[in-house]
Amino acid sequence: MTREDFGASSKYDNLAEVLFGNLIRAADLIERALENYLARVDVTLAQYNVLRSIRERGKEGANIGVIANEMLNRQPDMTRLIDRMEAKGLVIRHEVAGDRRQSLVKLTRKGLKIANSQEHRLVKFHAENFSVLTREEQKHLKSLLFRIRLRMIERENTNESKEDRKPIGNMRHRARRMQNKGE
Repeated sequence: MTREDFGASSKYDNLAEVLFGNLIRAADLIERALENYLARVDVTLAQYNVLRSIRERGKEGANIGVIANEMLNRQPDMTRLIDRMEAKGLVIRHEVAGDRRQSLVKLTRKGLKIANSQEHRLVKFHAENFSVLTREEQKHLKSLLFRIRLRMIERENTNESKEDRKPIGNMRHRARRMQNKGE
């Protein structure tokens, strides 16, 4: 069923819950569409994001921690993701001082070709998906989503005790970086 107010309750105001459901459903549809689109070049969305992140760093490549911080979705095991990409011939890893966590990852020609060939196609793909919104609405949605992300980061930092906190990196730094990049 596709309704704007799907999940709304007549008994109480659950607008935030309805918003949450719509956001999750929209994100799921977008992610599935991207996964299907990228399957044509035999990469997953996570793999494409790795390729894009490394390409933005240039020939020097990037360490796994930097790549992990730039992923659209949290990846619990970046090392295994990089292993799979290495097996596909998309990246090559150079270990730093024998510590796999400090590996420098670079694109192979094949990885660079995929990253470059999909860039403009994905810009068009996203533009088509968001064409139901005016440019101003897109900017407003971007601002609203960013505020929600900042709030979630703030809650993640303040609601968890230090003992219970999972290692998630410096979230305030990440929030500033997102804001500076205009995400």
